[in-house]
Amino acid sequence: MTKPIEGFRSSPQQLRAWRLQREGATSCSLLSLRLEGELDRRALHRSLAATVARNEILRTAFRVPAGLATPLQVIHDPGAVSLPEVDFRELAPEHRPGELAALLGVLGGAPFDLEQGEAWRAALVQLGPGDHEMLLALSAVCADPGALEPLAAELVAAYARELAGDEGQPEPPLQYADVAQWQNSLLEGQDAEEGLAVWREHWQVHDIDARLSWPLPLQESETAPGPFAPRDVAVPLACETAGALARLAGAWGAPPQVLILAAWKAVIQRGTGRDETLVGVLCPGRNAEELRGVIGPLARYLPIAGRFSRESSLREAVAQVGQAMKKAEQWEEYFSWDHVAGTKPGAGGFPLCFEAGTGDWKLAVNGLQVKPVWRLAGRALLDSFSLSLSCSGEGESLRLAVRYDPRRYRREAAGRLAGRLAALLDSVVARPEASLGHHAAMADDELGLWLHLSRAPQAAGRRWEGKTLAAVFEDQVDRTPDRLAVVAGDLLTFRELDVRANRLAHHLRAAGAGPEVPVALCLDRSAEAVVAILAVWKAGSCYVPLDPAQPADRLAFLLSDTAAPLLVSRSRLAPGQPGARKRLGG
Repeated sequence: MTKPIEGFRSSPQQLRAWRLQREGATSCSLLSLRLEGELDRRALHRSLAATVARNEILRTAFRVPAGLATPLQVIHDPGAVSLPEVDFRELAPEHRPGELAALLGVLGGAPFDLEQGEAWRAALVQLGPGDHEMLLALSAVCADPGALEPLAAELVAAYARELAGDEGQPEPPLQYADVAQWQNSLLEGQDAEEGLAVWREHWQVHDIDARLSWPLPLQESETAPGPFAPRDVAVPLACETAGALARLAGAWGAPPQVLILAAWKAVIQRGTGRDETLVGVLCPGRNAEELRGVIGPLARYLPIAGRFSRESSLREAVAQVGQAMKKAEQWEEYFSWDHVAGTKPGAGGFPLCFEAGTGDWKLAVNGLQVKPVWRLAGRALLDSFSLSLSCSGEGESLRLAVRYDPRRYRREAAGRLAGRLAALLDSVVARPEASLGHHAAMADDELGLWLHLSRAPQAAGRRWEGKTLAAVFEDQVDRTPDRLAVVAGDLLTFRELDVRANRLAHHLRAAGAGPEVPVALCLDRSAEAVVAILAVWKAGSCYVPLDPAQPADRLAFLLSDTAAPLLVSRSRLAPGQPGARKRLGG
């Protein structure tokens, strides 16, 4: 007879990480510790074993009991630990950073065997005399970015005891299983209703269910198959600009990461043509003093919604974002997708995210200097997203990277967004009080591309007289089928645009489109809108443009007034439809 599984309930953060891994992604936090000075490698190995023995979360398995859909934490007894050693001394110094980053990626890239208690991996790399790096990859079920410094502090303290021959045991740390129990009790207790009500009202007031489906700029129209495996591209930010931004944030009375978040929102809003965005912001969850030293996942993404226009200055946007962040952090313990969003358990994930890493820190023991080296821009992967901005470092050492889901974004598109953010930040440093609409909208290389694409081909020898616009377009398709035609979320060649427009035109004609039959278009500014306009022309109709940002009553009036019998719209944008009307669209 199989022995029943007994253990502790998992926290909301652990459940999201566990579900993400079940979907094929490796959810983890990464840490590279530079060790400079004389190192006793055997003592370090024993220190790692002692650290694992003291912290139950580092020897915890996750198993699903019969009849349940989610795992329990099953704590194993202390045992042997593995710290393989790698020798990079013969490697040229200029090649070491890349090889160290690759090795760290390998440690964190393979799925963790959570059912058997494999929640972390480590390696010790020898670089030269008195120069080592210890690489650690920890599953997100046992650590988040905020847990990395406490983990390093535990390791250094254990190393100090090993060198001193101190066999005494310090006071045991707060164990994560107890923290998880507290988190669940907080969400399910009698006092939880006020906090949950705050988030449910926030969800409804900002219509977050609808915002979750809004398209992001330069995003592919269809999601490619495969697991979630994000990549990153660095934001080209000069040290002088980074330092100036830190001083500007100080003058405005805001943390630098809030300034960067506001700028990120502004870039996305420009790309979508909207005055509002929803961003999932990673909050550490360590405001309470007793939680700051906890090894375990406490961070969670909180929905930060807001609106500011092109006429607003970045300073005004920073003030608004700062207020939204303060309110969110006040109630952060009560946010849970399962309790707030009203979706099926485990659903969720914000398409657009922002994550600010912890500041740099240093530790020392017996002449050995210990400090983190952030080898990879995405030091943690805690939840899925389409697009995210990673912010780490301070002052002139500020580092920004756009992380993207390659199933939804091409690298060149993510690079353009990184360039747009850099251009905006450079412009803000030069003119901090200017309105957002008067700052640079894109980097010079992207601007050059747009200027190149906007040049009309020579018209010599072409006779367009008497042709419809659709026929003129088809002539262009024949001449340059593989030339880029649309850059608006999608990147479409003339051939691809023609294929999509023909497909929609066929549906329109089948639905009754033709001469003197108006077709209403209610679409965001996107490649889809270009396809729809062209399809209407090909079907022989005229189109009636409707702005989906208009109130529903206004859209219903315009539809009624134009008497358009056909409507092309996304379901989430479709206005009220008085009378009989055929609607085409997803």
